[in-house]
Amino acid sequence: MTLTAIEVAAEHCAWARRGGFSARQVVESVNGRKVPHRASITWQDANVVIAAWWEAMRYQRRRAA
Repeated sequence: MTLTAIEVAAEHCAWARRGGFSARQVVESVNGRKVPHRASITWQDANVVIAAWWEAMRYQRRRAA
C-alpha cells in the first residue's frame, strides 16, 4: 500500500501533537531552519509543508531509480 502525501502529513502531525511538539517545531524541522516569530504557524501549515516534502522525496526517488 502506498501512502499519499496527505496521509503521511496527517499521521506525522498527529504523532507530533501527541509528542507535545508545536506546529512551528514541525515546520522548522522539515525546513531545517527557524521560522520568524512574527509568523503564525498553524497545524494546517505544518500539514502542507510535510505533504510538499513527501512529494519532493518521492520525486527524488523516482529520478534516482
